Amino acid sequence: MSLEHAESLSSVINCDELLTRCLNNIEFAERILALFQNRCGEDLSDLERAFERGDMDSVRRLSHRLAGASANAAAFGLQSCAANVRHAASDGSLDQARQRLHELRGEWERFTSAMATAQQTLETT
Repeated sequence: MSLEHAESLSSVINCDELLTRCLNNIEFAERILALFQNRCGEDLSDLERAFERGDMDSVRRLSHRLAGASANAAAFGLQSCAANVRHAASDGSLDQARQRLHELRGEWERFTSAMATAQQTLETT
């Protein structure tokens, strides 16, 4: 995948912000995104399992970690959704937390779809 040719990523990643954080090193930014995608997918699964167990301490901790990792990757939609999960869990609103988790899952699917499209674009160029 190449940030230089990944217009599809602009809907889920602030590429300029990510490149700035990576000192304009495109290869490094691409590695960061790949690591983020792998780790975030695992964390999201862990978050869903914690939610199913009713372990709201883990929900708060994991959603906080997801929000921070998303911010570092300049995935601000994911950051916002993860922060919303954390806030709802902190407020003790199970219904709100469930809704926010659903929104986070939807944003994650948008992110992974954009990453796949970017990869396909690169492979066909």
